[in-house]
Amino acid sequence: MNVLTMWLLYALFGTSVFAAAFFWAVRARQFRDSDRARHLPLTADERWLPDAGSAARPRWLALVIPTAAMLATCAALVVAVWILLSRGGR
Repeated sequence: MNVLTMWLLYALFGTSVFAAAFFWAVRARQFRDSDRARHLPLTADERWLPDAGSAARPRWLALVIPTAAMLATCAALVVAVWILLSRGGR
């Protein structure tokens, strides 16, 4: 298996995961009320604000999780390429 085949399989896997998520969202009617969703950031609805007494999640956590996932994916790709190249590209 050479590097080109690996990248094609990776692209095919990513496309199939995206397609599955998209079709799930369509079947679950996630896009049904897009006009309301467009105006949500402009409204000050108190139901979505955290309570004064509740412990809000730290903002840095929203950056740590996606960054860790991205670094893990990059590391997995580097290891896969290194293994393929160490085997002589076969």
